[in-house]
Amino acid sequence: MPLYMDFHQFESITVEDVKKAHIADISVQEKFGVKYHQFWVNEDSGSVFCLVEGPDPKACELCHQIAHGNIACNIQEVEPGFFNLFMGEKQFIDHGLTINHDGSIDNANRILLVADIRGITLLDNARQFRKLTIPFSAKKTVLDTLDSFGGRFVEHSSDGNLIGVFESAINAIRCVLQIQHDLSDSNQENTISEDGRIVFRLAIYKCQPLHHTDGFFETAIQSAKRMCLITPPNQITVSANLLDLFKIETDDIDSYKTQFHQIEFSEADEQFMQRLFDLAERNIPEENFNVQD
Repeated sequence: MPLYMDFHQFESITVEDVKKAHIADISVQEKFGVKYHQFWVNEDSGSVFCLVEGPDPKACELCHQIAHGNIACNIQEVEPGFFNLFMGEKQFIDHGLTINHDGSIDNANRILLVADIRGITLLDNARQFRKLTIPFSAKKTVLDTLDSFGGRFVEHSSDGNLIGVFESAINAIRCVLQIQHDLSDSNQENTISEDGRIVFRLAIYKCQPLHHTDGFFETAIQSAKRMCLITPPNQITVSANLLDLFKIETDDIDSYKTQFHQIEFSEADEQFMQRLFDLAERNIPEENFNVQD
């Protein structure tokens, strides 16, 4: 049967509340031909996400409605392999509640790392055009570093971006700083070599799987890519909500922030960016739409 994730938003919610609702779901799920597997709770934001198998979204919604009356704000079908890349597949499940390996409750927040890498070459013949694509050594640096810091590579992007996903803000920030360091060193080594140099942009962004109307990590990926796109060459953009999470996880944030130059992206910045990109993308087919507009 298809696999679905749904999203609930409450003014306030506790883990115990959701456990009771999950038990209620299980008690009636056979009547609707569905199976509720696990759930994620973020008590701070009031967000709840459920993973369920069922014949269609309607059956899953009806089960919720009869069991406890809490109807999801959004429900989306998820591809199992893609789902596992983002949410992981080896967490502990305690009566439906998803638990991290360190024993903490998994609140479904994930950190996306987006790397945009382009080659630069002064070579002037068509045979060397491949130098302009992502250099193999730079891509390997990113993938190896992702793996060493516990990130998972997501083969999703059709635009050449490399995307990684993390559960830990500390690991994500350490990883992106290491990538910046290693790629900068690589540029120094290749200054006079025929392999040329690279220009890279890096962004890290805290997000959740679903919102009210989007697909699974759809808004998150779009936002992280847009942040990466407007990042100055060889720098890092960090979302403000990620820095807030990082402050909770460690007292050593200042030492990380001063290691390399990076841009803090506030919520107001993000809202402006989204409006700007949405406006441009809606109007780009219009022949009279120009830079001044």
